Amino acid sequence: MFNSDQGSQYTSKAHTDILKRQDIKISMDGIGRATDNIAIERFWCEPLSMKKSTSMSIKT
Repeated sequence: MFNSDQGSQYTSKAHTDILKRQDIKISMDGIGRATDNIAIERFWCEPLSMKKSTSMSIKT
């Protein structure tokens, strides 16, 4: 099962066709329901925040 929000990258025909060819069930959260998938949003947010802060640090 692939669960996502309804962003255009997830609802595109190219993306959904790949999932369908692999017999992966598609599950999408309701429109405007950012909290539906909060656990995975936090999971991905932390590594990205850490990467951004380390890549933007200025060496003196």
